[in-house]
Amino acid sequence: MNLSTKPKYYDSWRGRVLRAIIIDKAISWADVREKSGLSQKQMFKAVRELQKIGVLLYSDDKLFQVLDDELFKSYETAAQTITQGQPVQSAGHAEWIQKWIDTNQVNASLDHHHFFIEGSNLAELTKRLMENARKNLNVVNPFVEGHMLGTTLRDAAKRGVDITLITRQPKNDKKRWAFHKTLLSEGVDMYYSGDRKGSSGAHSKLVIVDEEVAIVSSMNFTMNSEVDTWETGIVTVEKDAVDTALESIRLLEAENETRSAKVAHKWLDSEINQ
Repeated sequence: MNLSTKPKYYDSWRGRVLRAIIIDKAISWADVREKSGLSQKQMFKAVRELQKIGVLLYSDDKLFQVLDDELFKSYETAAQTITQGQPVQSAGHAEWIQKWIDTNQVNASLDHHHFFIEGSNLAELTKRLMENARKNLNVVNPFVEGHMLGTTLRDAAKRGVDITLITRQPKNDKKRWAFHKTLLSEGVDMYYSGDRKGSSGAHSKLVIVDEEVAIVSSMNFTMNSEVDTWETGIVTVEKDAVDTALESIRLLEAENETRSAKVAHKWLDSEINQ
């Protein structure tokens, strides 16, 4: 039996909205929300993202319309595939990871869909996967500065990858403040977790690439963590684990929307110069 490639956004909140519209034929806000199973806040977030990338129109008569014909057809095809009893499966990064493991002779395998990784291999694989991102990166990391992984994040934004970053507000670090300002200018959707002193908030280290691969580790996006200290992590391509991690980021993002770094940008320069 042939496996079909999953349509773009399929398992994300955006995908649930698209599935409700395309597959379930829902066109009103209430119907789409009911079919997607999203909360009001999650629905607002997903619709806003789809409008931002030009995929979805919410018309003056308060009805939804999918504007991307190719994407529309891919969801219709997926619906037919499911009806015929064939699994819909993501493809892409898993095969590349296995080749990377083999080439670098890393003691790991994707036979069980996830593996342990440590030290320089963790930093290198994280960097390479971020460089390979085609659609989006979802990142939670309390400390992000303009070193290897931070600049890789910036470069991904420059080439058009949709990036959500949840981090902590820098304390009295002018260089880190300035780098955060650069990320904002490149279009990174950044949120500050915790208080303005940067002494509380998210402490997780999580990277999700194209909603296909998740890396959960102890590694900050700082030179000290990437180079000087021993860090470990787990890499997974197991669908349920990746989807659950992504939903957790979305919920955390919704909780921290009032701490958007875009708002903080207004007083960022004055904070740097104090």
